[in-house]
Amino acid sequence: MSRIAVLTDSSARLPAELQALPYVRVIPLKLNWKGASFEDGLELDLGGFYQRLEQESELPTTSQASQGEFLQIFDELAPHF
Repeated sequence: MSRIAVLTDSSARLPAELQALPYVRVIPLKLNWKGASFEDGLELDLGGFYQRLEQESELPTTSQASQGEFLQIFDELAPHF
């Protein structure tokens, strides 16, 4: 029997019930704001993001997860397939 895993970044905004499934992984984007870096959804939730967006004059930038972060998750999932 083959299995399928889903690996995405936090911009997909998957509902919590999907994220809780055994073979679904979400890698957080990095939000960079005034020299500070936050992991999307972990260190800065959506409500906190919009609140800060209203207060700050400078817009944040984002960066994707590193190749190493993706490789780590692939390595964790691979034995199950």
